[in-house]
Amino acid sequence: MIVAEVYRRRGVWRLRILGQGYDDDLAAFAVRHGVEVDG
Repeated sequence: MIVAEVYRRRGVWRLRILGQGYDDDLAAFAVRHGVEVDG
C-alpha cells in the first residue's frame, strides 16, 4: 500500500497523500520495486 509520496518540485518539498493499494502479495510488490525475492 502506498499511503503518501514525498517529492521535490521547483525547489520546494511536497507531500501528496495517495492511498493506493495493491492486489498482489508482498513478494510481488517487492519485485515490482527492484527487490530480489527467494522462493
